[in-house]
Amino acid sequence: MQHSEAPWIELRKAEAALNRMQGATHDEAGRLAAWVDFLHAIERVWNKACAHFKRSPKWSNWHHQYDQARRSDELLAYLIKARGREEHDVSPVAWTMPPYSSADRADGGLFTLESVRFSEVGIPTFNVPVNINHQVAEVMPVPIDVRGRRYPPPTSHLGRRLPPGDLAIADAGLAYYRAFLLAAEEKFVAAG
Repeated sequence: MQHSEAPWIELRKAEAALNRMQGATHDEAGRLAAWVDFLHAIERVWNKACAHFKRSPKWSNWHHQYDQARRSDELLAYLIKARGREEHDVSPVAWTMPPYSSADRADGGLFTLESVRFSEVGIPTFNVPVNINHQVAEVMPVPIDVRGRRYPPPTSHLGRRLPPGDLAIADAGLAYYRAFLLAAEEKFVAAG
């Protein structure tokens, strides 16, 4: 069987979407748009691979393990259902939080600000020791309800704990589908 570039093109689109998500630290709308692009591209990796490799008589038995994982693994099932909701529903697939900065007292006490002075270049000086915290724009995936079953944002993938948030989900999904494509090519293209 010959190599097909089609699933790899979709994988590169998913990777580009993840890169845009990582770069959109001050743009919650851009990060959400990149998350949606990721959901579409990552599912198309699977669809394009199946369309190509199903021509092999050995495909059905071989891909069963991956098909089973897509139904039973928290992360993979979530990606499928989130893409489905985004495509076929009006409900959101995530909520966004804009970037913000906050301050708290360095010693943990109550914060009463009596004065703030700014240097010539705009750096503030406070009357008490203060910690300034900066939070980047975030996209938080939401639970997806499909036919009475809830798919919460995944907390694990293939038995390993997964940090919360869109970046961890996308990164783990991208790694899984890259490994899937490499294994399929090794089995069906390299073997001839």
